[in-house]
Amino acid sequence: MAGLALFQRFFDHPSRFWSSLARNAFAIYYVHPLILYPAAYGALFVEIPIFLEATLLIVFTTAVAWAVGALVLTRWPILRDVF
Repeated sequence: MAGLALFQRFFDHPSRFWSSLARNAFAIYYVHPLILYPAAYGALFVEIPIFLEATLLIVFTTAVAWAVGALVLTRWPILRDVF
């Protein structure tokens, strides 16, 4: 409950960042696993602590999925209606 209250207090305001995430949410949801699985396989060969590795994978793959959604999927006329 405290986490929800803190999030609402400090991060629940309109901005370009949140609007872009909301606009590309379905594209992120759809593309994220397609990027995550190969990246996770490649991360098997990296020797860093598992929690750091997982955090880096999540942040990296979400950012790439967001970029693909915002720059590719929502700009193609055929896919624009879907994503």
